[in-house]
Amino acid sequence: MKNYTISKQLIKNTKNFLDIKYYSIIDRLLGKSGVFYGWGRKKSGIKAIELSKKDNSSFLLLEDGFIRSMGLGVDKSPTFSIVEDDIGIYYDATTSSKLENILNNYDFKSDENLISEAKKAIALIKTHHISKYNNAIDIKEDYFDDENEKRVLIIAQTAGDSSLKYGMLDDFTTEDMIKDALLENIDSGIYLKVHPDVLSGKKSSDIDIKSLDKRVKVITENLNPISLLKKFDKVYTKTSGMGMEALIVGCKCVCYGMPYYAGWGITIDKSKCKRGKRVLSVEEVFAGAYILYTKYYNPYKNRVSDIFDTINEILLQKKKTIDSKNNILVIGDSHVAPFKSKIFKYILKYNFIINYVPGATARGIGNNNSLTRSHKIFQESLDKYNYDKIIISLGEVDTAYSIWKIHETKNTDIEVILEQSIKKYIDYLHYLTSYAQVIVLSAPYATVKDNTKCDDTISGIRASVNASQKQRIEIGIKFNQKIKEFCNKQKDIKFVDFNNIVLDKNSMLKDIFLKKYNPCDHHYCKVKYSLLILYIFIKKKIL
Repeated sequence: MKNYTISKQLIKNTKNFLDIKYYSIIDRLLGKSGVFYGWGRKKSGIKAIELSKKDNSSFLLLEDGFIRSMGLGVDKSPTFSIVEDDIGIYYDATTSSKLENILNNYDFKSDENLISEAKKAIALIKTHHISKYNNAIDIKEDYFDDENEKRVLIIAQTAGDSSLKYGMLDDFTTEDMIKDALLENIDSGIYLKVHPDVLSGKKSSDIDIKSLDKRVKVITENLNPISLLKKFDKVYTKTSGMGMEALIVGCKCVCYGMPYYAGWGITIDKSKCKRGKRVLSVEEVFAGAYILYTKYYNPYKNRVSDIFDTINEILLQKKKTIDSKNNILVIGDSHVAPFKSKIFKYILKYNFIINYVPGATARGIGNNNSLTRSHKIFQESLDKYNYDKIIISLGEVDTAYSIWKIHETKNTDIEVILEQSIKKYIDYLHYLTSYAQVIVLSAPYATVKDNTKCDDTISGIRASVNASQKQRIEIGIKFNQKIKEFCNKQKDIKFVDFNNIVLDKNSMLKDIFLKKYNPCDHHYCKVKYSLLILYIFIKKKIL
């Protein structure tokens, strides 16, 4: 059964999570049936319910998860999570929802592992200040003049927020909430937090800041909610998700509407909902909402995720520099050393960050425990910055030595070992695309000619196998051809082919690229290889 929606934007926003087809006029005329998807109580959500009733099929309503992204949703920051609901949607308290049913019926007492995971996740959120959006700075320790002051926070929301419309606010107004906060907390400082979408200028607030009582101090900075809430004893909210974060850090929470976390005995509720059947702990409500109800995906690694991987990825992204423009990471074996020359930065106008591992192989790149530790070493660079592009070159060690050594010692077919190296390399190239666009340099070919006596460690090792220079080059050509075929089918990978320049008509390496003063050196002549790379990069407009 196919998944349909009337919203092309929904398809785009959920492509990492779901495979949904646009429900066209033709589909309607043909009476095609399926599961209809929509976004909460937006037009697409309402239409999904209507179509499912007409078609006698089913619907699923979607919304952002509670840990959404690094930046704001209105700024198109890639999302980590969504929720799916086949009953209602969590912020609509006027009717039941899948989350409400989970909180009413799930056997939290028996699922010790789930509660243990919830406690671990809560601890990480509190320690590392993980919120729905994660682009705001932490509050400074000396932000408040009186560190011993008791503080109460009023949480403002955006005008037109769907949770306000469907949050069962009864007759309570914003003025009622502010008035109560002032009357009920005479000995406390009263503060109001403006929503980040309002601070960004993308939306308007549900509170008229200009008409506020003078006793209310407005926080207009875009501060991390968890770090901010740690400075408060109590919060007042209508239906904000920040109320749940307040409960996570240990604040008292007064609710004027019925957000999903209200009605379970952990909040002070001004409104009432009779559908709540039992008392739950903060950990149980958190487990139901953040773990059981939410689906996670890591947009930076292009993989299905969970709450812990999401938190780890947010921490990783926070460590990186904000601006990736003009940063290019260069990784591979020692053949990428020419990029250390300042001429590359001067001519190509990029900042090249080079991290190479002598002896690194395509076959071993996916192995965390390889002898060279290349995977771990490269990962350190990947985790340190954001990059505009990644340049990589591997395969020379494989085709000139390791493939032949395995063939001779284990009597394994050459083609089988070659395919293993290619597969490992392709898997790693796929992985790199989750960080940036990838540029693959064709692997250099064997330079050491037959019968050359070499005593140095590296070239001596290469001479320890029986394959001739021609055999090594031939298998190198096969390696590069396979990698080239793969790269040419990918959107985010470019392959830079040096074959036509470095090989002669007999498919042997041209002498011009050899180091005549050291016939045992397995590298190309550094100056000529550097000029070759620059020539190809400029001519083909690689960058």
